[in-house]
Amino acid sequence: LVVFKDMKISLGTANYNGFVRPQNLVFDNCLIEGMGHYWGDKTTFNNCKFSLSGADYNIYLYSGVDFTFKNCEFNSPTNRFMNAYREETSTEPIKVNITNCKFIGAEDTASAPNAKPVVNIKKYINPIWQITIKNSSLEGALNKEKGFYQAEEGSKGFVSIDGNVVWEAE
Repeated sequence: LVVFKDMKISLGTANYNGFVRPQNLVFDNCLIEGMGHYWGDKTTFNNCKFSLSGADYNIYLYSGVDFTFKNCEFNSPTNRFMNAYREETSTEPIKVNITNCKFIGAEDTASAPNAKPVVNIKKYINPIWQITIKNSSLEGALNKEKGFYQAEEGSKGFVSIDGNVVWEAE
């Protein structure tokens, strides 16, 4: 277990930044700047702020199988928050739990022409995504229009929002 507490983590804007092969990471009350790809098998973010400038997404759910976000705030001028994308197979479902989080992005398509929903689910390598969102909010008209998720055709798994399964595919 590695715990980062009350820190600023600067990941930059290049692809494939992060922490390679840790078992369990915890981020408490951290400011996470830039775009991260590599995370622990199990990664927990408590009371963290994600800030993005000059990059694609706040976070790629690229490595690891268990992600928890509690009381976090995501700021993205691109309106791209989480990319659920893999290049390697996973033998188990990938769990993503989002609770009491706030997603703040650009207000209009002119500032964020390639905006996406909060979680952009990709099918590449056929991972099974188990995404649970509770008591979370979208700020800005563009965020509300895009919503909490988008699943690429052929993706597998489910999305549950406030206890209701809103998407499921096998």
